[in-house]
Amino acid sequence: MSGIPDVAVRFLDQARATPHLVAVHHNGHELTYAQLAEQVDDLTSRLRAAGVDGGPTVVLLPHGIPLVVAILATFASGSTFVPATDQWPDDYLAAVVRRAGAAVVVTDAPGAVRLAALNGTRAPVAAAVRVVAIDDSHRPESPAGEPRAPGGQERAYLYFTSGSTGTPKAVVGSLRGLGHFIGWEIDEFGVGPGRRTSLLTIPTFDPFLRDIFVPLCSGATLCIPPSAETILDGPALLAWLEDDRIDLVHLVPTLLRELVRGGRPAAAYRPRLLLLAGEPVRGSDITQARDALGDTAELVNLYGPTETTLATCWRRLTLDDATSHIVPVGRPLPGSQVQVCDADGRPQPPGVEGELVIVTHHASHGYLDDPVLTDRSFEGFGGPGPVRYRTGDRGYLTPDGDVVCLGRLDSQVKVRGMKVDLANVERRLRGYRRSATPSSTSRMTERWWRPCRPRVG
Repeated sequence: MSGIPDVAVRFLDQARATPHLVAVHHNGHELTYAQLAEQVDDLTSRLRAAGVDGGPTVVLLPHGIPLVVAILATFASGSTFVPATDQWPDDYLAAVVRRAGAAVVVTDAPGAVRLAALNGTRAPVAAAVRVVAIDDSHRPESPAGEPRAPGGQERAYLYFTSGSTGTPKAVVGSLRGLGHFIGWEIDEFGVGPGRRTSLLTIPTFDPFLRDIFVPLCSGATLCIPPSAETILDGPALLAWLEDDRIDLVHLVPTLLRELVRGGRPAAAYRPRLLLLAGEPVRGSDITQARDALGDTAELVNLYGPTETTLATCWRRLTLDDATSHIVPVGRPLPGSQVQVCDADGRPQPPGVEGELVIVTHHASHGYLDDPVLTDRSFEGFGGPGPVRYRTGDRGYLTPDGDVVCLGRLDSQVKVRGMKVDLANVERRLRGYRRSATPSSTSRMTERWWRPCRPRVG
């Protein structure tokens, strides 16, 4: 790991250092670090007994403490974490399990019933997949021991996206890259005992890893909202954040807008830190957040694709940014740089638009079983230096060195932080007899995703 701690090791070290602090809180239920570590150890032993052996493990669980236990145990067992959700249709869920090559699925009783039923449908899962029910009362006879590094050159996780064909493709996450980002955020923002952080991200969106490991590797308390409905209801979410005294919130800008809509009285919720990622930040977001939440809340903009591990650029936002038509995403984290390149890959000077190319020592391992797509997007795998990743994002550098992202070079858009490929949407629409004509669909999607072009210079 070249001096960067494994996140599972870092969690267990933290549990030994602060065993009596509250690690996780959900719906009035709490686990201390010692209690959480004990449950993680139990499940880790069961995963190893089920034969994970460094291979992928799918986790299919709703938001709650069992989900936290499952992800920690997956990492501690040396398995590769593969998130899934019960919101996926049967054929997509089955396709992810098969594509990942998972030998084990961690789920609850309803999930186990669903997986069993899938084997009798047109979207069966492999018969060799073993289901580990996290609500099973079985406990192993021996402890799990120390965490193991994931197999396959530190393949920490797989995150799936559909792309324009609708076929699931997976980004292979780097354990080293994940550890680097988690350590950076903890150190940069002083996260530690006494801090209370939010879990607002769904497991199938890779910032979920940040939401889990930043608090639990630092001695802070991870707070989970009562239900998914709470996250989607601005007033209910604000009331929960205030009642649970959350002072560090990770969220997408769309959710921030719901949170601050209508403003709040002076005695209301006052967070310490809001970290925004997954979508462009507007200047109006800054002024509305200040008006609603006060001027003590620090706002931070984070930018980076899944392929380069959670975030590559960051910027502390000020009122000066509120006047910007498009708010800069900031400067690269340590160990990374961002170039703006033309169609031939030549770096461009400040103020000239082009494709954003990330050069980093903390990239993912490319795309699962897809060397053609990996070679098309990445350069430098296997060499001694950093990896170059072509993001497909359009932008430019300011004279001060900040990165400004203007949108996509293709038809992808972000909806609540999630990538949606409009080419895939259009392909699906073409399959319906009563859908719009191809030309009208193209015009509709172009109006939807095309960003405004600001004047540069």
